[in-house]
Amino acid sequence: MSLNRFFQIFLSPKITKTNLCALFGLGGLSILALPPFHIVPILWVILPLFGAKVLSAENVKTATIKSFVFFFSYFTFGLYWISYALWVDIAQFWWVLPFALFGLPLSLSIFMTLPLALLKYVSPRTPLLWWLGLTIAWFLGDLMRSNLFTGFPWNMVVSTWMADATLNIAQNLAWLGVNGLNGITVFLALTPLFVFLTDNKISRLMASTFMIVLLALMIGYGYVVEKIFVVEPSDQTYRLVQPNISQKEKWQPEFRRRNIIELINLSTEEKSTEPEAIIWPETAMAVMTTEDQYIIESLVRNNILKDDQTLIAGVLEADNAGLHNAVVVYNEKGQVDARYTKHHLVPFGEYLPFQEYWPVDPVAFMGEGFRFGSGPDTLVLKNGDRLGALICYEVIFSHTVPSEEKMDAIINVTNDAWYGNTTGPRQHLSYARMRAIEQRKTVLRVANTGISAVYDPLGRERERLSLNTKGVIDTPIYKIVN
Repeated sequence: MSLNRFFQIFLSPKITKTNLCALFGLGGLSILALPPFHIVPILWVILPLFGAKVLSAENVKTATIKSFVFFFSYFTFGLYWISYALWVDIAQFWWVLPFALFGLPLSLSIFMTLPLALLKYVSPRTPLLWWLGLTIAWFLGDLMRSNLFTGFPWNMVVSTWMADATLNIAQNLAWLGVNGLNGITVFLALTPLFVFLTDNKISRLMASTFMIVLLALMIGYGYVVEKIFVVEPSDQTYRLVQPNISQKEKWQPEFRRRNIIELINLSTEEKSTEPEAIIWPETAMAVMTTEDQYIIESLVRNNILKDDQTLIAGVLEADNAGLHNAVVVYNEKGQVDARYTKHHLVPFGEYLPFQEYWPVDPVAFMGEGFRFGSGPDTLVLKNGDRLGALICYEVIFSHTVPSEEKMDAIINVTNDAWYGNTTGPRQHLSYARMRAIEQRKTVLRVANTGISAVYDPLGRERERLSLNTKGVIDTPIYKIVN
């Protein structure tokens, strides 16, 4: 088949099985650009091909269907791991499986498709306007899905830069923000479409040159930042504890004592440096009754902390208001010095919207789900450090980070045991690096089964514990000193 014949079939203005299969394949393949694969060049192939498919559609309806098929595949392959959580108790949640696999991709695809349908309706008349229009449409789709109905900014194209090899470009997050760098990435990746559409050789040369120069400037900015900024470790040492407790055994009564002992043994492990603070992952303990509180105080006082040490633990708490997913700071006497309660809860996982109308329970915990915290907050430790606390997927949002200039670092406690050995925990990890660069703060990520890691204010990975391993990381907080 000749190249011209291929493009005649591929760019057919009508809806055919071949067309839809090609779009579905493009959507699935585009995931290879994102964590944990980071095959960045594939964006410069797939996005122009997708743009050409939208452009060649014979009418708004055809463009809408083509766009929807592409994004439905993109989100289905990118978010398949969410359904893995249901297998922890599949006997109860089997009926949710198709909704987890296809419901979320369907809703996210609608957000991404609507601006493209509007673009086709407007039908820009020049290649340059199509180039700009496709970029703006993609940008608006991501903006809507990131903010409407609690938002879900997962697997944005910008995450392609969250790898060691492309860290120079990722540095631009600090001044462009997530949406800014995301939009520029889409714009640059669509450059080949403009080059293909225009007949003007000078315009082709100018567009190609502009793309190369802009990429070079972004790389150069990152290089300069890494050379100019001086990052030094603090005097305090933090111990990040990864117990590697499976989700099926996490809340079983017969394993509760064993799980706590595992956490204590890792926390008190003898090393060359004694930590000032110990951090446990999300919901490491359950404090459901007054008796539980007494037990925790006794454990902390007698088995875990020495003088002047602090325990920062993810805790499942219960009070008269209901259940809370919290991070609690304990002093050496077992008393609570500070507390942060998760305020951006996972819909359908930790709470049900309009729950009074649903005859079911959230997936993450039986009963009525969790109660919302009051908002972003910092934990002030007795050593003077101020830590912004993020629980689980709060790390994927910029607005969940406390807006406090004196904040020393960010801690992100999570429990990714729900998602097993899938791409989910690895994608989740990339957002910890994103927040470190964006906020220019160290991020201490503590995960139950991994991946625990330390990112300095330039997003450089200082330490890591792999998925499904047990261990600790002793680390300082890294700060930009100039």
